[in-house]
Amino acid sequence: MYRIVFSLTLLLLIFQVSIAQNYEAERFFNETNAFLSSYVKDGRVDYNKLQNEQEDLNSLMDMISNSKLLSLSDDERKAFLINTYNIATIHAIIELDVPESPLRVEGFWDRKNIQIDNQIYSLNEIEKDLLLPVYNDSRLHFALVCAAIGCPKLQSYAYRPEELDSQLENVTIEALNDSKFTQVNHEEESVALSEIFTWYERDFLQESESILSYVNSFRRTPIPDSYKVTSYSYDWSLNIQEN
Repeated sequence: MYRIVFSLTLLLLIFQVSIAQNYEAERFFNETNAFLSSYVKDGRVDYNKLQNEQEDLNSLMDMISNSKLLSLSDDERKAFLINTYNIATIHAIIELDVPESPLRVEGFWDRKNIQIDNQIYSLNEIEKDLLLPVYNDSRLHFALVCAAIGCPKLQSYAYRPEELDSQLENVTIEALNDSKFTQVNHEEESVALSEIFTWYERDFLQESESILSYVNSFRRTPIPDSYKVTSYSYDWSLNIQEN
């Protein structure tokens, strides 16, 4: 009888912990959504406003620090890490008072100051250790935003596990159909692509036979195979809202 009571008590405790952790995850997604909708517009962040209103941002960083990754489902973990990367990047810009570009701060992406599940990570480690090799999803490159204008646009909403696949599909389609991001020149029969396709070429070629065929798989109007593929210089200027 004692063993039965003990087992039932243990199961109840595990169930209660699971509910609490699910509640915290949902709260994080909701508050991230509210934060981004308040401070991000057309891919730009209102850093000037954030300098005087850091409470919500600090609260999100506290939630990240207290998170339990192992308790999350696969899609919850993936969505959590994408949001964490984007929120932690914004936090780093504010914390370090970055004036014009993240490149102005030496080692910006390698600073190990993001606590997740009792481990300390850098932005690079979140991207290159926890996300890209685990999920093998090239669309992540259009969701992770490194605080530069040259990046795909930072969205004004949170990534959510129940919508994650469609959200990643949509941001990839948006970027590859944006004339500023994918620069097609019909007169010269060429297309200039972001240097993301140079830096992470292997990721894209795992999913397509060529970079152009990858791009075309998300284009509403495909680029002719005969067009010359080049790249343009990455704009590392800070993605700050212009008031």
